[in-house]
Amino acid sequence: MRHWVRVMAAVVAGVLWVLSSHPVSAKPTADYNQDGLLTVPDVQCAILVTLWLLSGDGSPPVCMAVSVDDADTNGDALVNVADILVVIASVLNGVDLAVEGYGGDTVYAVQKGEIPAGQTVHLTGLVVTGVAHHANGNGYGLFVQAPAGGPYSGIWVYTKDGAQNIGRGKEVIVDGPVAEFDNFGKWPAGVTEIEVSQNGVTVGTVLVTGVAPEPAPAVLDPAMWNDPNALEPYEGVLVRVHNVTVDNPNLGFGEWSLNGGILVDDKLVINPPVAAGATFQSITGILDYAFGTYRILPRDSADLVGYQAAMTSVTNAKPGDLIISEIMIDPGLGCLDTDDEWVEIYNASGSPMDLNGLVLGWSTSSKTISGPLLVPAGGYVVGVRQNPPPCYNFTGDFIFTFGLTNTGKLMVLKRPDGLILDQVDFTDWPLIQSGKAIGLDFGHLNAKDNDFISNWCHQKTSITVDFGTPKGPNDPCFFVPPDPVPQLKDGDCKTVADCVPPETCWGIPKDGSTDLGHCVDTQSVPPGAGNLCTISDPCGPDLICVGLSKWEQGFCNPAWMEGVYTNSTPITIPSGATVIHTIPVYGLATVPVDIWVTLKLAYPKADMLSVTLTDPNGDVAVVWDVGEGVDSISTTAVQGISGDDAVNGLWTLTIQGTPISTGVLYMTQLRITSNWD
Repeated sequence: MRHWVRVMAAVVAGVLWVLSSHPVSAKPTADYNQDGLLTVPDVQCAILVTLWLLSGDGSPPVCMAVSVDDADTNGDALVNVADILVVIASVLNGVDLAVEGYGGDTVYAVQKGEIPAGQTVHLTGLVVTGVAHHANGNGYGLFVQAPAGGPYSGIWVYTKDGAQNIGRGKEVIVDGPVAEFDNFGKWPAGVTEIEVSQNGVTVGTVLVTGVAPEPAPAVLDPAMWNDPNALEPYEGVLVRVHNVTVDNPNLGFGEWSLNGGILVDDKLVINPPVAAGATFQSITGILDYAFGTYRILPRDSADLVGYQAAMTSVTNAKPGDLIISEIMIDPGLGCLDTDDEWVEIYNASGSPMDLNGLVLGWSTSSKTISGPLLVPAGGYVVGVRQNPPPCYNFTGDFIFTFGLTNTGKLMVLKRPDGLILDQVDFTDWPLIQSGKAIGLDFGHLNAKDNDFISNWCHQKTSITVDFGTPKGPNDPCFFVPPDPVPQLKDGDCKTVADCVPPETCWGIPKDGSTDLGHCVDTQSVPPGAGNLCTISDPCGPDLICVGLSKWEQGFCNPAWMEGVYTNSTPITIPSGATVIHTIPVYGLATVPVDIWVTLKLAYPKADMLSVTLTDPNGDVAVVWDVGEGVDSISTTAVQGISGDDAVNGLWTLTIQGTPISTGVLYMTQLRITSNWD
């Protein structure tokens, strides 16, 4: 049934039947055949009715026992695939979700107060702009908005649970009573909302009818925060403010403020830390009301554009704000110490800094930087003996004249007043070798970790004749290779001719992401297939235990139904940028069951990354959300990907960087088990 509905829905997706201009009759219903039941025949009849209206045939389907007006189950004055979806939802829930009338209930009327609290409304054609989650991942509510946008176009919908299954960009129908929530009288005014749940009892519904673009954000003048009455029409609306400055970076409870009054809250996502005086080109989010004030709710780090921390002076730097991160003590054959030695300094402060007055010391020698030298947050500057160094293909930022002794000495960074910001004693380090810069592992970029030789290593990136990474992320010192699991290389195929009968070339993706499949005997069933299994009670030979990421007990499938796929191309994660790793999956059965993602990365603020996984069908699941603590090597089981759609095809991992850190993604690995649909 499910596949037939999917195929028929695709056929009629473009069907529109405009109802008569007079109001619809008083009893629209999902019970198309009027047998008093909500069953599969009603779904079949809804499809036939829609096809009949498309064809223009004068004879309605025999099953149709309602008028055309009554077939408009979602009340939008059209009969199309959206009405079929209402019938399907009615059958699945055992409740007739068809609604009376159309055009009377709008989110604009609700927000303007034209519909009183307590009255149940039916709102159609809304777009989900944000979802709020409990700490356990369950979604407790969502913001929806009319596509036209503007004042009074958005509203909060309280669901208590289940909203995590309704993502941004979904088109929905919302039914439920209007309410004014004032936190039980604790707030001076209330926030208007639609309640799908009241006191733990379901009193409404949210029905997904498709996808739709988000409305354009309403641009608000920061001065409007001086007049709450000016903001009230934008409650629940996607808004944007431009050119704002952080005045209080920590108000507690995940809040910070802009321009002396604009609150930024973490209701929808844990926001990255910010610094006082930092500026943003723009901040986008949903305008919410709580605790007597209006605040902006960003949805992800992409809503925070153009972060620029306030410039600080090295005279105000604290220990650890600047660190020694890489050094070329002994340039290689053909290079001269007097020309080609260099030292790299990393800005770990989180703010841009002017290094005018910084002292770089080597044993009893020193260099004081004179004149402005700006280094961005998370950026590097390099001191050189000659500029540019004759052996290398980069330009330094300042010149020092003392030599770096090949046996190593104590190197120190000091403020102009003598306060030590960082120091590393390189004396007699065995890592000092000709032609190889030694760099601090990117995951240990701090003044404590760089004291230990175990966190340093030779750089592997070639710079002309030698090796080093001046003015950029260092090569990793602790890269762990992918797990030694077969990568579906033996037995790959492009046609059946590549396989030995009875094997066939199976699992070539239909999306063209790769032309490879895998030689498997799909008809062979190893003994024990279908048996239950657990971690402590695994399957027998040639079998895998499928489903353990979802249930305590799994079931045994042929071993070829599991695959491990890896993208080991290193990618830099720039500040605030989005990084994408794509991985073609092939040679599996038809649908996914277990999905594990492993990341290997070097990122100073990894717990502030947002990571999502998109399957070949466009379904998106959150792998790690901001604040969930992605580590340098992290593996997690992914939930939220449909188990009913194709497993073979292009999978996409998306990482959203923070505005104040850079890093490197070294590897993405997918481990997927599959099953027959």
